[in-house]
Amino acid sequence: MLGAGWVVAPAAAAPECLMPGPDAAISAPVLAPDETGLVAQAGTLVEAGRLDAAERLYELVLEGDAPDPRGGAGLAFVQSRREAAERIAASAGALPAGEEARDCFRSALELDRSNKTALAGQDAADPDDGSSASRVAERWDRFYDGWIDPLTRLALPVLALLTVLLIFSRVLTSWAVPPAAREWPHRRPAWWLGIGLMVGAAAAGGTLAVSPAWSPAGLDWQWAPLALVALVVLVARAALRRSGQRSRSTAAIAVAFVAASALAIALGGEDVWPAALTVAVAWLGVVLAAIGRGHALRLLIEVKKGGTPDAAAAAYVLARLQELGSSPPEGLKAPQQVDVTDLPTAALSALPAGRAAAVLKQVVDLFLPSVPWRAVVTEGEGSTVVVTLTRNGSVAQTALVDPTRFLLHPTASPADVDRGDLLTAAAAVVLTELAQRHEQLQKGLCGATRWDSVAAHVVATKPPGSSDGAALRRELLAYAVDVDPGNALAQAAYVHLLGETATSPEDLEAHARRLSALSALIAGRQSTGTGYLLLQLRTLHARAAAWLNVAAAREDGADARTEARTALGELATALDAAADLGDRRQEAFVGEVAAIAYELRLAAGLAVAPPGGPRAGEDPPSLLVLYDQACHAAMGDAPGTALEPLRKAAGRNSLRVQARTDPCFGSLRTGSKEHQRRFWALVGEPAAPPPFTGLEPFGEQGPRLVELGLSSPAELLAATEGWSRRRELARHLHVPGSVVGRWRRLAALAGPRLLRRTDIGARDLELLVAAGVTSTHDLVVRTRAGFFPRPLVRAVAEPAASRQVPAPDGGDVRRWLGWGS
Repeated sequence: MLGAGWVVAPAAAAPECLMPGPDAAISAPVLAPDETGLVAQAGTLVEAGRLDAAERLYELVLEGDAPDPRGGAGLAFVQSRREAAERIAASAGALPAGEEARDCFRSALELDRSNKTALAGQDAADPDDGSSASRVAERWDRFYDGWIDPLTRLALPVLALLTVLLIFSRVLTSWAVPPAAREWPHRRPAWWLGIGLMVGAAAAGGTLAVSPAWSPAGLDWQWAPLALVALVVLVARAALRRSGQRSRSTAAIAVAFVAASALAIALGGEDVWPAALTVAVAWLGVVLAAIGRGHALRLLIEVKKGGTPDAAAAAYVLARLQELGSSPPEGLKAPQQVDVTDLPTAALSALPAGRAAAVLKQVVDLFLPSVPWRAVVTEGEGSTVVVTLTRNGSVAQTALVDPTRFLLHPTASPADVDRGDLLTAAAAVVLTELAQRHEQLQKGLCGATRWDSVAAHVVATKPPGSSDGAALRRELLAYAVDVDPGNALAQAAYVHLLGETATSPEDLEAHARRLSALSALIAGRQSTGTGYLLLQLRTLHARAAAWLNVAAAREDGADARTEARTALGELATALDAAADLGDRRQEAFVGEVAAIAYELRLAAGLAVAPPGGPRAGEDPPSLLVLYDQACHAAMGDAPGTALEPLRKAAGRNSLRVQARTDPCFGSLRTGSKEHQRRFWALVGEPAAPPPFTGLEPFGEQGPRLVELGLSSPAELLAATEGWSRRRELARHLHVPGSVVGRWRRLAALAGPRLLRRTDIGARDLELLVAAGVTSTHDLVVRTRAGFFPRPLVRAVAEPAASRQVPAPDGGDVRRWLGWGS
């Protein structure tokens, strides 16, 4: 450390040039013991020969609010050293080149490392002795003294303060934004403003740490408190207007803290306000950054099975969530998922598997934007799935996905549940909860507020692998509508499912009226909310098609055709509104609806097909458009022209199955033998009905009856004529006599009756047995002797749909009763 009268002592064998040294009358400033302020730091720089840097520090000492007189003494001492170095360098120039001259130049540089005369003389004294390296070294020293050292002295405290503020902001996030807080739409400006304020506060704090006497010149500090308090009040009021109680408490604390700092500024004057203002700005930046970070829409997904991370399952949940929240709408007739398209795919990520990778990610996340939302899906015993959703470290929702919900029979084992259905339900939990906090996701849910309703709807419209798929879909959709009546997507899918088995004119009309009621319901919601337009497009399309089916099934379909035209007019208006939105993610879906609407307009007589056939020369946007083209052609004067578009559309199994029972293709199913042959070749023959003895009432005894030569109704009736024969057959087969009696009544039902000269067909008999009709008595009672056939028609419609065959109508019932052949 330097002391009073600090001079340079000559070496023992000093060269002649060192005689004119520094002025002994000018000494370095006196320092107190263990002093570490600017004066002491400047003395250290003088001792190292860095006079320019020492001179700047002495000037800062003199420019402060309380000038230190030692700064003037220090400047005089620096000037004395600089003049001494110049005299030594000048005297060394008079010496001959050699070792003595180099020593003199080196001595001058020890006093002033930036002395140009000494630098030039040292290079010229021995040009072959590393002069280039010395010159580079000296230039580096000057650059270090002038730039790197000051910046380093300032940057280190600035970076340290900024790091502390960022960590504090992240810690404050969980307290500033509670799990129930709704997203603030201006969170991004709040985030950047908070970061800017923290950077500014860190820079000011670092400068104060290096130079406590510093103050920004020209700033009218008297206005700073008012401006700062006004900024805090306005930002806090706007940012936290719609947040939870805890966020409002944070706003109050921020305002109170900054107001207290402003009061300290006003009362303390110029000695206090720089530090107080820096602390207040730093606090405001921390609060704004915490709020901006906590309201972000970013999600991390982790799936655990038996406590072990499952990367494949996490990827599946991530994909399902992206499909539900980011993919274009799916399902034209019935919505196959929700219509949310505003979930950013970049906001979704999965936690890497493995402890080392997970720990490394947590370390890296300290320096990256935080992920407020975290979903942990835990698969436990018995196929149960627990979804824990946290926001900023606080639990937002915990849901138990019951595997029995996805089983048709409560007695079935939970192990039979498709794991993909359970993980899809987990994704529905996450999406529904996110939509409660982020409004941009709500418009695609169409009124759904419960995750279990969304999960049941999504799983039902993506048919599970159960053998009872149709019945399970109905059960799931009924559950979705029951627990959340506001879920319009589930309502639409349920209405569509109820109409899948409609084939009679009465059932078709009932289905069309349900769609009309649903369309009116959606129109009412659409007038008060957003996000229903795509669902209304589906419903209007289905409504128009349903009324056209009614018109095709009835001899006088004028009223039904009028209803279809009304629906098509509303559909055209909705398509214009969808086109005005200009959403690229929905263009394909809207274009497909528009193409199908054109085909429906052709069928309704509202448009004229161009020459060469419907939409000649154009590629349809989907096979569903071709299917509607085939429907339109089948209901025309030349039904055979429907076979070519149907050939292409039948490539999809769902359309192939639908065509087997669609009323519009009735002309092909009952037309010429050639049309029938080609139609069934395209759509595929349904599974063959079982033989007579293969029906359910015969059970395991069917093959034994065949061995006895009793394979037809007539043979069984003959073998059971009389009580003795029935008893003998029962003894031979080891079955009760009552069982043989039931077999005989079934054979009597199947055999000729009254005006019906032939047996009931195997397919019709199969459907009757499935509906619980196993005797002529049952048939008469269920239909009131044929005068009220509708209840039985409805009863056989579901087994007919499950077998993908046309459902019998009232005429078939009367034929079974023997009213005609």
